[in-house]
Amino acid sequence: MAENERPSNSEIGRLGVRLRNRTTSAKDFRLLDTYRSSFESAYENIRTIVKVNYGYSPVGRLKTAEKIVQKLKRQSARLSQIQDIAGCRIVLADAVAQQRFLEEHFFNRWFLARSSRRTIVGTFQVTAIGRITRS
Repeated sequence: MAENERPSNSEIGRLGVRLRNRTTSAKDFRLLDTYRSSFESAYENIRTIVKVNYGYSPVGRLKTAEKIVQKLKRQSARLSQIQDIAGCRIVLADAVAQQRFLEEHFFNRWFLARSSRRTIVGTFQVTAIGRITRS
């Protein structure tokens, strides 16, 4: 694989096995970083879409290599099946604002983001901050 070229699905599958079994090299971590980076464009597209179309600035992150390895060791999923390598969240004032946002903007909370390297389908998390008390 050439430098900065997206890894193939079979390369990602083999990498996941090596990461889970702790038989990795420095080259494997470079490959994992390339794979992680392939989600960045779609992640930024989602952030832009939400900001422009809905007026909110979502927060988020790309999952670190360390967290990906930990998840592979905990779960039986293949590396290509991990769905939360990139994630965005909108933080709102309370549960009422959260519900209103979802009703107004997301009949179906699935989104599709396309980038030149990757298509991501996932859910967008909307979080209410504040204390929830039981009566």
